[in-house]
Amino acid sequence: MKTRTGLKLLGLLLCALLTIGMLASCNAKDASNSLAAEDTVMTAGSSMPGDPGDGADKEIGETTFDQSSTTTGVYEVKIIRTATLTAQTKEFDSAMTELEDSVASLGGYMESTNIRGLNYAVEQGSSNRTANLSIRIPAERLDEFLSTTGDRLNVIASSTTATDISNEYYDIEARLSVLETERKVLEDMLAKSTTVDNMIKVESRLYDVIYEIESYKTRLKVYDSKVAYATVTMTLSEVADLTVVPEGNGFGARFKKAVADSWQSFVEFCKDAVIWLVYALPALIVLGVFFVVIPLIVLIAVRKKIKKKKKDE
Repeated sequence: MKTRTGLKLLGLLLCALLTIGMLASCNAKDASNSLAAEDTVMTAGSSMPGDPGDGADKEIGETTFDQSSTTTGVYEVKIIRTATLTAQTKEFDSAMTELEDSVASLGGYMESTNIRGLNYAVEQGSSNRTANLSIRIPAERLDEFLSTTGDRLNVIASSTTATDISNEYYDIEARLSVLETERKVLEDMLAKSTTVDNMIKVESRLYDVIYEIESYKTRLKVYDSKVAYATVTMTLSEVADLTVVPEGNGFGARFKKAVADSWQSFVEFCKDAVIWLVYALPALIVLGVFFVVIPLIVLIAVRKKIKKKKKDE
């Protein structure tokens, strides 16, 4: 009986030892898999957007930024507003002055001004000056600027656009976050490096990361400027008669516009013809002498000679 009891206890002890060994083996395998997963994450992190040859040279917008992966999930919409205007005026100098004052009063500025044409008055006080302007206006006051400009100038064409860049903007921010984390890791690795070869490799990658971070920060600044200030592209022409913009697109309005445009074109043609004659007058006089006066003198001389010959006969 004692022998059987000893054998049972020995069997139970062996089963317990086998169970403990299996549990230890499973725990070691799980730990090994966890470490392998962490290594995979670190390896993938080194080749995420921002790594040269992977995402640094790609266009922004290829990667969609998932707002649900952030803590807040609420973002300000980033809109770039632009406007294009074609306007006319009879008083070019005063119109330019009023336009500059209006832009300044709204908190904007003239980004570029290009005026071409002759600065002198011709018939009816007109000249051929044209101004190509690029104006920056605070985005929230763009509508106010367009309204006041329409009251001051004869706007014959206008258009506005609104471009949503929220996806591109927050994608850059996400890439910056990844690059900043990578920079900290590289700085720690550089501080702990013990070999020259390792230090060179870490420094090379660190410089690339710093360059990409500064590049993305510059892009964000450009986007912030475009979002904060709308861009207005304007062409302002000085004319003798303002173009009448008909209301509506019906037959009557189109007919009136066609008549007005054709008459205006005829008047301009007559004016241009007179100016051309004035410029061409010296040449016309010279040509008249060669082709009219001289042949006429020759013809008169020939006739006199013929008459004299007949008289002698």
